[in-house]
Amino acid sequence: MPDTAVPSSASPASVLCVDDNEAGLFIRKQMLELFGFDVTLATSGAAALELMSRNRFAVAIIDYRMPEMDGAELTDHIRDQHPDTRIIMLSGYPHEIPPRTLQVVDAMLVKGERPDKLLDTLLKLTGRERRQKTVSRQELRRRNTDHIAAVKSFLKEAAQRRH
Repeated sequence: MPDTAVPSSASPASVLCVDDNEAGLFIRKQMLELFGFDVTLATSGAAALELMSRNRFAVAIIDYRMPEMDGAELTDHIRDQHPDTRIIMLSGYPHEIPPRTLQVVDAMLVKGERPDKLLDTLLKLTGRERRQKTVSRQELRRRNTDHIAAVKSFLKEAAQRRH
């Protein structure tokens, strides 16, 4: 049986994932929802700020390298406008992140690390814990099939972008 996140309260923790890579966002959303998080997606810093003006999020998971508004600038806006929102910075290029930004985010993770690292960090920041939960074989098969399809789509798009 898979581990799932158990909220310390009845409602799921609300997470905003921000990344200009839509396939990566979809994969992240599927994984986090499997563990009981309520996930909203934004493909730009501006879209993220718009969503945050109307909704409260416990955590923002932000890609560093994005066009128009990078993760450092978005982090500054979030800290100014939503100081209670926890921030996890993701990057495939951690050496590019300004030291000032690293000092104000709650966690920094490198893209490509095991998904458990993101999940463990998110659980820690939201005060949730893992516990065993019974999931039917049919539901587990559906989730695995959806996840595999999302990963295949992501890899196909990445290969097409390289050519």
